[in-house]
Amino acid sequence: MPRRKASNDSADDRPTYLARPFAEVAGVLDEQIAKGRELLGQIDIHVFPQPGRLEDLSANYWSWHNYNATYLERAFTTKELHDDFEGVVFGIVSGRETDLDRLRELARDLQRDINHLVGLRDRLPLYEPPERPAHTTMPAPIPTKHSGPPINVTFQGQVGQVNLAELIKHADARIEQVDQRGEGGLAEGLKQLADAIKAASETAEDQREDALDAVAVLAEVGSQPVNERGKLRGRVRGAIAVIKDLAAVAPTVKKALDAWGPTIMEHLPHLPS
Repeated sequence: MPRRKASNDSADDRPTYLARPFAEVAGVLDEQIAKGRELLGQIDIHVFPQPGRLEDLSANYWSWHNYNATYLERAFTTKELHDDFEGVVFGIVSGRETDLDRLRELARDLQRDINHLVGLRDRLPLYEPPERPAHTTMPAPIPTKHSGPPINVTFQGQVGQVNLAELIKHADARIEQVDQRGEGGLAEGLKQLADAIKAASETAEDQREDALDAVAVLAEVGSQPVNERGKLRGRVRGAIAVIKDLAAVAPTVKKALDAWGPTIMEHLPHLPS
């Protein structure tokens, strides 16, 4: 299981303000906190998980986490809150760790992320731009517990608008990091896939945005040391699912995925069928 710590490498010293309306950001945070708590409710840290259960929960966790990271990057004027939430992968996990140990780590990671969003939700009025009147009241807090069918978290959903060119730049930068590591085959495969997504103009823009985010996730995993990538299998599974969703309605993306998918997966953690 990857462990994360806060990244303090950002050179952006600008103050951080809301880039989206207060009500929208508050609503999205409330919704994501609720989804996170619902996902946490599906994890029993006292019972050894059935085969495949840990992988499913991990995929849902990383899809939820990546959605939140993307939204925080778009909802504020700087990357400060995105970087605080996203952190970086570090450390070596013992090979003697069991699935139950990894399940417990997953629950701890999820609870930490939920707490992070709750804290941000409480502080949200502090990020109002100076020209806007500060909110003296906040919408009613979300309930602590939720009931209902299990969630299936993906990158899809209401995310603040952002110029598609910014997402293209982000994905290209991640791919460049892979190329700089000397893995030209993986970098070329991701580039071809990203180009196909950019060209899929017949699809909704938010679908292309989500798919480009997913390519960036694959590139981020590919930029890690080879012996660390297996710990990020859940992130890979979630990203591939998003790209396959787009490929189902975009022939150019399907063609690129069929042609370059095997090359890409040679460099990434194996996903059981």
